Amino acid sequence: MILKQRLLLALLLSLLLINISGQKINGQRWKDHLVNDLLPYWNMPSALGNPIGNFPTYRCNDSLLNNCRELDLNSVDSWIINQTDSLKREFIRTRSRQTFFYGVAYHLTGNDTYLYNDTYLYYAWCGVNYIQQQIRQSGLIYSYYSLSGNTLVYGPDSLHITAQDLAGALTGLSFYYYLTHDNDVLNDIIRVRNYVFSHYSLMRDKKA
Repeated sequence: MILKQRLLLALLLSLLLINISGQKINGQRWKDHLVNDLLPYWNMPSALGNPIGNFPTYRCNDSLLNNCRELDLNSVDSWIINQTDSLKREFIRTRSRQTFFYGVAYHLTGNDTYLYNDTYLYYAWCGVNYIQQQIRQSGLIYSYYSLSGNTLVYGPDSLHITAQDLAGALTGLSFYYYLTHDNDVLNDIIRVRNYVFSHYSLMRDKKA
């Protein structure tokens, strides 16, 4: 309840400040921000992954994948080291967010050279394709994986995967479906949704 009150207060304050300043951000300004400030970083080869769609979880501020202070274990907080297993874990939700980003980039720019495989919609499709491969038949998506030798180890165990992580994994798929109405993507969204409502509601009922 307190959180809802704080969110409502923040919203009212934001609306008040907008009215006081009299400034409105038009569509062109949003597009300029995307094209000039954001896309240069996310268009780099280092952002796209190998194969494209397997977007990297960790990148330096200069776009590199290593050898920078941001990824130096001696300079990051201990909780980051613990949660990422010393930056060894690759998270599905980060790929989903980047997939969502490319969908928004396509939505704002209208870049429609999809058949030439160099458009934002194509990058979004690659992200979607990668995430779809991570969905188990039951609808479960593990939160992360790490490499142990030549074997991918997924985690955490199914009882410790949060509904938030599952929802985050669907962010990219949901926006891609909004853009394309791809029924195969919709079926996967529904499969994960059914997993959440069947398993997590049961856990809630048992606690009650």
